Amino acid sequence: MNKYFILMIATVLASCSSSNKTEQMLVGNWIEVMPVSLDIVEGVTLEKDGKASSIGMHTLLYEKWETKDSKLMLWGKSIGNGQTIDFIDTLSIVSITPDSLILDKFGKYRITYYKVASLDDIKPFNVLDSLKEVAHTEEIETRQYNGVIPNKSCVEIKNELTLYNYKNSGDGVYKMTSTYLRPNNEQATDNSYGRMYTLRGDAQNVDAVVYQLVPFKGDVMTNFLYQGDSLQLLTSDLKLPETKSVFKLQ
Repeated sequence: MNKYFILMIATVLASCSSSNKTEQMLVGNWIEVMPVSLDIVEGVTLEKDGKASSIGMHTLLYEKWETKDSKLMLWGKSIGNGQTIDFIDTLSIVSITPDSLILDKFGKYRITYYKVASLDDIKPFNVLDSLKEVAHTEEIETRQYNGVIPNKSCVEIKNELTLYNYKNSGDGVYKMTSTYLRPNNEQATDNSYGRMYTLRGDAQNVDAVVYQLVPFKGDVMTNFLYQGDSLQLLTSDLKLPETKSVFKLQ
């Protein structure tokens, strides 16, 4: 037998073996890491027979899947605005391990997933899981403030800010619940989470206490001047803004 023909067969067999191994690893429940909202659990279940189903998505319904040339193809239906549209997503498999998967869409963005054996194993997000423990203390302080911040369109957004930190520690985590009106006058609520750091001094007073909030997602920090039972919103350079927004302790 021609040695080049033998080499070609070996190459094809190796490719098929790699493809089959990838398909076997893809079977299971995949949960998206850091979706748009941490309160939402989203993902996809890939079954051995090529069937697929959505996890936590009611308007994007997966139906089947297959792999080809290091790509994952997902078929399904998109439901919205009173119509149903068939779609196919073609995603490049950047990397896959027994418990993690990274997909790329047209080189524009990447989605990272982790695998769970059962949907019952999905742990709801809890911001306290990100709170750094402090030695010799188990007591967590919780403070809740309410206030209004105007957005770029000058629409007032009601906010509920909850700060968590171990007693006698200046660092902690936070949750911000924002409620605003949509054009149709329906209320919409969004939650954001991140870390809280305590700084000393602002633009006017070197002894001032400032809480700096750094979101887990995004790079826009928020600064508050601590005033006991209230928090005064500051600018990025730690100055008082022209429009004062004060958060009152509940």
